[in-house]
Parts: sequence; structure tokens; C-alpha cells
Amino acid sequence: MRAGGKRFSMGSCGQGVAAVAAVTMACVCGVAVAQNYPVKPVRMVNPFSPGGSLDLVAQLRQALMCCMNWPRMGDVDNRIFSV
Repeated sequence: MRAGGKRFSMGSCGQGVAAVAAVTMACVCGVAVAQNYPVKPVRMVNPFSPGGSLDLVAQLRQALMCCMNWPRMGDVDNRIFSV
């Protein structure tokens, strides 16, 4: 409500502006979704020694990500004390 007690309405001009803004945002969001991700291969860093239980988990996760159609899945990189 406004100070005079009258209701505020957007009117036809305001509705047109809102419609143009909605269409513009829909176009911009469509462009953002169409990007290729990831561009470079994804490298998983395992900060523990190879052959351990956490290395096994990292290898299994990498295999699952390949099954989920990640376009560029790299290898698991074992780097001790890289935390």
C-alpha cells in the first residue's frame, strides 16, 4: 500500500519490462549450461601412500566418474604429505 492508501500496480509497461528481463535471463542461462566442462583432464590427488585403503577408494571413485560419462577423467595421483 502507498501512503495515500492506493494499491501499487505494475501496469502494462512494467509487465513488458519484466517479460523482456525474463526472456533475457533465460537466454543467458541457456548459454551457461551449454559450456563444455571440464576442459582439462581432472586429476585426483591422493595425499596418502599408494596401495592403501584410501588409494583403493580413490581408484574406485575415479572408475565411477568414468562410468558417469565425465568427458575428461584423468588419473589418481599419489602424493604423500601433499595435504
